[in-house]
Amino acid sequence: MRILQLKIIIAENKDLLIRQLDPKDAKAFSDMSKDGSLEEVGFTKDCYQWLDNWIKETTELNIDNNPLKDYLAYTLEEKRTGKVVGSVGCSYYYDLDTVGICYFISAEYRNRGYATQAAEDYLQYYFDNYDLSQIIATIKDSNTASWKVAEKTGFELIEL
Repeated sequence: MRILQLKIIIAENKDLLIRQLDPKDAKAFSDMSKDGSLEEVGFTKDCYQWLDNWIKETTELNIDNNPLKDYLAYTLEEKRTGKVVGSVGCSYYYDLDTVGICYFISAEYRNRGYATQAAEDYLQYYFDNYDLSQIIATIKDSNTASWKVAEKTGFELIEL
């Protein structure tokens, strides 16, 4: 007997697929967190301990498909190689009563324009699929690369 899984793609561009997470993505996310560069977004060096549960929870949240509930996260897959290079999605900020975009790229794949492509495609998906008129980006002052991505995709600074 063969068990097959449908690859659910929510967006794509010339370089990337934005798709549902797969349990096999856990190793890639764990590997990209080992250098410590993803700690700011919660992927610490020991995330391998909880990634399987996170992917399961994320899959359930994506089925519910409600950005006002908690968060929605998707895998960024490089089309040419099939490698997992990061993630994009959104998170509901209860304290601000609004949704914010979230994205990260593995250090190995940075400076290729992937974060900008992913953010642009996700924003298009978000506004096409949800009856919401706003999304924010919250970025640490020291994260210059992320600031540039936000600015390139149309975000404007409203508060420090």
